Amino acid sequence: MIRILKKNNFVKSVSILSSGVFFAQILMVFTIPLLTRLYTPLDYEKLTIFVGITLILSGLSTGRFEVAIPKKNELSEVVNLIHLSLSLNILFSILYLTLYIILSLFFDLEKYWILIPICSFFIGLYNIFYYWALYREKFSDISKTRVSQVITSNLISILFGFLGVGIGLLVGHIVNFATGFFRLSKDYLLNFHKYENKINLKKTFYDNSNYIKFATPEYIFQNISYYLPLIYLTTLAPLVVGYIFLLTKIINIPLNLVGRSISNIFYLKTKDKNDYFKYFIKNYIFGFILSSSLIGFMCVVIYYFNTFIFGENWSGINDILWLMLPIGVGQFLTSTYSTIFYNLNKEKILMFISMFGFFFRISPFIFFKESIVNMFLIFNGIFYVLFSILIFFLVYHWKSITNR
Repeated sequence: MIRILKKNNFVKSVSILSSGVFFAQILMVFTIPLLTRLYTPLDYEKLTIFVGITLILSGLSTGRFEVAIPKKNELSEVVNLIHLSLSLNILFSILYLTLYIILSLFFDLEKYWILIPICSFFIGLYNIFYYWALYREKFSDISKTRVSQVITSNLISILFGFLGVGIGLLVGHIVNFATGFFRLSKDYLLNFHKYENKINLKKTFYDNSNYIKFATPEYIFQNISYYLPLIYLTTLAPLVVGYIFLLTKIINIPLNLVGRSISNIFYLKTKDKNDYFKYFIKNYIFGFILSSSLIGFMCVVIYYFNTFIFGENWSGINDILWLMLPIGVGQFLTSTYSTIFYNLNKEKILMFISMFGFFFRISPFIFFKESIVNMFLIFNGIFYVLFSILIFFLVYHWKSITNR
């Protein structure tokens, strides 16, 4: 059995990609107790707003054209997608910075908001060259990069925390993506002269217009569905928002540890529909068992050792702990296996699902006046469960059509 696994290129690729993530997640687990003693839930509430805004802006910045990079067979197509994504990212980042400067002349904005366009810029750069590394199957480089990202970002956050600088978490978040960009782009930037004569941005834009029409709205709806309500909740229960953000980071450990690696290798290796169906059906149930077991175990540990792990400031985290369990499992399954929509050119369906998810997840704020936080988390859990089930049945349906 071990010999078979060693010979299996899919398993080998996932193992290499996950190895760095494993060490990165271990480092993160050990730094969390220190960070939660240096920073309060209100600091994490500020980080929630920052992350939400920068994720939404970064999706607009690149038009999500970078997602198409691993699907291309010709290097010239890949190079054009990279340059198109870079051009859009630079243009939108300048626009965001200009907008901040203009708004600051008329409104008393938070000073740390100047970091938003900077962070969005680096997120865009990191995503572009992450997919470039994935296209070239540089799994070892990606693995090492993830370790570097966790080390540098956490060191910066810890250092700023000891110095009493309140924006340490925000700066650490920027450093995370900046480190990833510099490591993954080095080879491309050093060999830039080889790709200059392959650029045709206008044709690339029109040939891949589905990504800006469907993938970009899907990405934006997916993020505003979660972060927009949280940003609103900062006006009602800022401490709870800090709890939610920290718990989200923890319950996503299985997703970061193995889920994203499986997802990326699926996307890269299974361009043939029959291959994807085969891998999907064999691994989906395994993914459910793995995620529910790991996240359930983590919830039990947190429930009994809450203040010992995080400190006294975080004692209220148990009030919402079990509501996060279905969200964590659902996020694992949907994030890991929803790449099938891109493989089968079903981006439009994914966009409509994200749009439905947006309206469904903000509905508690319309129909409920009490227990808004709990209802928001319950509706999120219901959405992810429904989305997970829908993915499985859609794949089964598409497989039946393909086999006819």
